[in-house]
Amino acid sequence: LLIGITGIAISSNNIGLTGLVVGVLIGFAFQKGRFCIYMAHRDILLMNSYGMMKALILCLILIMIGYQLVADLGILSAVTGGQSKAISPKPFMWLAQLLGGFVFGVGTVLAGGCAAGTTYRAGEGYIGNMIAVITLMMGAGVGLIGALAPLTGGKPNTPTAGWLKTPLGGIETKGYTVPGVLGMNPWYVIIGVIILVAIIWIWKSGFKLQGIIPKGGISLEKIVKRKWTKWKAGVAIAIIVVFGLLAHSAAFHSEYVKAINDGESEGDASKIAKDVGGRNYSICAACGLLRFMKHWVFTGKGLFEWSGLMMMGLIIGAFISAQFAGEFALRVPEGKIILQVALGGFLMGIGAVTGLGCTVGHILSGTPALALSSLLAWVSIAAGIWITTYMLFMRD
Repeated sequence: LLIGITGIAISSNNIGLTGLVVGVLIGFAFQKGRFCIYMAHRDILLMNSYGMMKALILCLILIMIGYQLVADLGILSAVTGGQSKAISPKPFMWLAQLLGGFVFGVGTVLAGGCAAGTTYRAGEGYIGNMIAVITLMMGAGVGLIGALAPLTGGKPNTPTAGWLKTPLGGIETKGYTVPGVLGMNPWYVIIGVIILVAIIWIWKSGFKLQGIIPKGGISLEKIVKRKWTKWKAGVAIAIIVVFGLLAHSAAFHSEYVKAINDGESEGDASKIAKDVGGRNYSICAACGLLRFMKHWVFTGKGLFEWSGLMMMGLIIGAFISAQFAGEFALRVPEGKIILQVALGGFLMGIGAVTGLGCTVGHILSGTPALALSSLLAWVSIAAGIWITTYMLFMRD
């Protein structure tokens, strides 16, 4: 079915449909491995457990290598008609990323999951997470077009327009990546990161490596019905994220070419492509939910927008995974938990719009691109998670 949808997307020149394919795959992988970026941070403080964080680090290193390979081998350039040779880092706006990341981190603790974690649990039947997904979109709306829009740049003709996003500008250049600032070949930085991680890994865990391929071999039944280890999920998610970069970038380029063929100027075509096709980037959960709300609920246009379809697919993929494993069931939390997760989702929406991304957009997609914006947002998100976790669960 997914191969068929991909074929339809290519033959009908609606490449945004591949977002649905990527979403189903990554929702399936997230649910199978109970993979959650929020839990990777929470478990360190709450349970002194580093297992999920190690799996996340492995996942990020694999994505980092994948990004650079598709750039160096010209694969990314090929799917974008030569327009893009490398992933576009998100603009470095330190104040926005510090404040937005922290607010997002606080929201993840209250909601019990990040944007992707909350969404895939909604696909498992958790009513509380469904509510958090809805309030996340509401919070994003407040940040983009509502009361906070003047601060985040959503309302440009106001005295405080874009105040949170003006420090150091927002120009997307190579200077906003670690290799760009250092003036180094990206491979040197990647190799340095791998060596550093290996040293810390050996120091803490010895030479023991986690098993990725099961001893009993691989079968369709094991893939579909059984729970995956977080390590297997991390490897699968890394592959899907790299594929997501290619599919998302191809969708952006396709809409750009359509706009040019319709007689639009290059500037207007770029704006249309970003709105309808996405951008030269991989996956982002919160912005996908926001785009889904915009195109499917309010405007009714851009129904083939890549990231919105990706989040729709994520819910479907998680539902399929849970259903095959006999884990799907509607679960209704008690009243105070509903209020808590609703507030958490709302804060995540505000934080994602303010900081230009969420745990998925910044940590899973932006950090492997060595973007300074995403690295700073990661630090801020982690601070929000750890402080809120301590205040809610650990303080006597």
